[in-house]
Order: sequence, then C-alpha cells, then structure tokens
Amino acid sequence: MKFDLNSYYNNFNNNVLITNNINQHINNSTIININTICFNSIIKKIKNMPNNIIVIINFELITTYKVLRKLIINLDKINKMYSIKYIINLGKQNFNKLNDELNNLLFNLVHGLITISFNTKKEKYEYIYDIVCDYLDNEFAKNNLCDFKEGKCIANRNGETMHKDNGCCYNVKYVGHLDFKVCGYCTKLSEKGCTIKCISCKFFTCKYYKKQGISFEPKSIFLINTFFNKSQILVLKYNIYRTKEEIINKLLSDKLLPYFLSLATKSYYIKESDEVEKN
Repeated sequence: MKFDLNSYYNNFNNNVLITNNINQHINNSTIININTICFNSIIKKIKNMPNNIIVIINFELITTYKVLRKLIINLDKINKMYSIKYIINLGKQNFNKLNDELNNLLFNLVHGLITISFNTKKEKYEYIYDIVCDYLDNEFAKNNLCDFKEGKCIANRNGETMHKDNGCCYNVKYVGHLDFKVCGYCTKLSEKGCTIKCISCKFFTCKYYKKQGISFEPKSIFLINTFFNKSQILVLKYNIYRTKEEIINKLLSDKLLPYFLSLATKSYYIKESDEVEKN
C-alpha cells in the first residue's frame, strides 16, 4: 500500500521532516546524526546535549521492522525530556519511487516518531487509534472488500450470513458459552452509516473472507505491536460496538490483567461496570 507522506517531504509536520537534502533544513539547533543503530550511544549523546535538538535518522539503517521498533522504543525513553525535531534522511532513495516495503517502513517511522512526541499515554493511544482506523477504512475501500450493492454485501448476496442485508452491522447476543443470536441492526448504525469509530469493528472479518485468507490482526500493525501489550491488543480486537472513548479508557485502566489471566477471564471485554466505575 502506498501511504501519502507528501506533507512531510521537505516540510516539518508534527516535528518530522523527510528529505534528500538535510543541509537546507539545519539551523542553529544541536544536531545529532544517527548513523549507527547503537542505541546506548544515541541516548548518551542526546542526554548530554542542550534542548532544541534535531535528530537526523538515516533511512538506509532502517532495514527491518525489528530495527525500527527498537529505534522508536529507545527514542521514546528520552523524547519526553527534550524538545526534539526529527529529519529522516532518504539519502539516494527517490521519495516518489519507493517500493511498497520501503514506503511502509517510512510511513511507520514517521508515525512512530509522531506518536512519541505526545506527552501522555492517552494522547499516544488516541493518535494510534485514529491512524489505524484510517488505515483499515482505506484497505476496505481500496480493495472493495465488502462489495456492497443495494445494501447487501457479497456475503449477504451469497447467503453466507444469518441475515439478508446490511453486511455485518448487527447486534449479537451470546447465549451460553459459544452460541449466539442476532438481535437486529447495530444500535450505533444510522441511515448515513456508523455513528461511532470502533476499531474492533474495523478489525472484524467475516467468515466469507476468512475462508479466502483475508483478515486483519491488531498484532500485525506496527504501531499497535510497538506501543501496546498483549492484554491491550485483546481490548482492541474484541470490543465491537464500543466507542473510541470507551476503548481508550479500557486501554488505560490499571486493572487490566496480565495476558493469560485476561484471556482466561475475558476481562478484556468492556462491561457496564467499567462505565459505572469511570463515572
């Protein structure tokens, strides 16, 4: 997928800039040039510098997502203590001719750097939530995955759903441990479409597409895999019909259990008691 990064090319946007010519963007700020992935050395350099720092990241060093994740996590440790701007030096890479793999790496580098610029977890989580929702919306729209025609998705038309129209936007009520029944249209649905921005609904993939090997997993998204733990990923995946505010509050809860306990007790689900406690 080609992500639109034009607003960052030769222009500081959210303290991040992409360029092939670093000299024209350097001012009187203190410059730290990351030319090796030696994180202890990088952190030591920045800690010994005054404020108003420009960190130059040579893009050719970002060869894998593992390297990128290490870089973002380590920069996050010190970013909150300093005023830092980031310049991503593409070197000889042509910005307009990056292949999909490099474009994806660059996209995640940019938005990883923006994420660590926020001061609070809540701000970080809200930013990632919006970026991922936009990504999923774009994937479904670009590939016409639901293929709606006259209010019916392709699974509706092929008779592979428990209802005849409106895709998967139905309330589901669980009966017993495994069985469930459909209880009419989702209450968050209006004539103009969904009235909330539910990331769990956007991750949902029906059986029709799962049979074809098409699905979206939170843990496969770089920003989610970098900034959220396994219990939080369960929250992001399974809380359908819930609002952004409800999901963010659950992610921030200090009562979220460790992964295996959360999995065993299903405590990752948002319950009415969560709302009562919050109020």
